Amino acid sequence: MLAGALSIASCTGFWSSFVGRKDAGAFVVTPHPEWYGLTVADAATIPGAHAVEVYNHTSQVRQARGGGAYYLDDLLKSSRRINALAADDAHWVVEGGESRDAFGLGDGES
Repeated sequence: MLAGALSIASCTGFWSSFVGRKDAGAFVVTPHPEWYGLTVADAATIPGAHAVEVYNHTSQVRQARGGGAYYLDDLLKSSRRINALAADDAHWVVEGGESRDAFGLGDGES
């Protein structure tokens, strides 16, 4: 596991809550596999995911852990059929706010 990564065991309920929404029509994605330090063994604990995030720009820029292609490769080698996606991970809302970046930082602050 990568230093500072969360263990999959500590997130089991978290993953299950999302996979459980699949029956309600949710498209379930395993996010940030490199950031979490996920392995193909961990994938067995997230069996209902439709896709895996193979690149996350914010995770890459901020922590150099934005990848996930290794995880996708391992899943495909194990005969698991799964989709792939990439994202910028911008979780921000502009409504009434002046900042327009993902972390509420203004004018290039970091």
